[in-house]
Amino acid sequence: MKSLMTALSATFLFSSLATAADHQLDPNSLGGKVVAYATQHEGQRIGGGQCTDLVNAALASAGARQIRIETTAPSLVKAGFPSQMYRWGVPVPLVTAEAKHVLPGMILQFEDCTFKKPDGTQTWVMPHHTAIIKSAHGTMVTVIQQNAPTGGPVSEATFDLRWLQKKTADGKAAVLSAYIPQAK
Repeated sequence: MKSLMTALSATFLFSSLATAADHQLDPNSLGGKVVAYATQHEGQRIGGGQCTDLVNAALASAGARQIRIETTAPSLVKAGFPSQMYRWGVPVPLVTAEAKHVLPGMILQFEDCTFKKPDGTQTWVMPHHTAIIKSAHGTMVTVIQQNAPTGGPVSEATFDLRWLQKKTADGKAAVLSAYIPQAK
């Protein structure tokens, strides 16, 4: 029952956030307000300069719930997952091959993630990072982030979610989680 309620909530929130076909963001939705805040602060440093400072400030500005930190089950930690997971709203199953699951306004949480462009010209390494999806075209996303590179101001980066490497060089599982902002 709980998983059905989560699925129904995610479906409802998706429809209020954007449609899968056009990826247009409603500027009055929570996701639209989160993106607007982050975009207005590009080039600036928010709070203490951490990636989470930008996302928390954007969520607060939109009237959405902020970060929740949860302890990971011991069995998952043994499998290579981090001991704590950040939660940013309603979790969304992220199937990177399906564009309908990648929408502007969503929050992405990266744990031990590396993205490699197939031609080898670029690599993005995100051992523990949070970003906001500004736009999505299929699985190609533009994110708004802070502290990437370390100490950097609010900026954008564009990459394809299909470029995610499943494991790190030392065998840790890559964990990419997606969340829809949730009203307080």
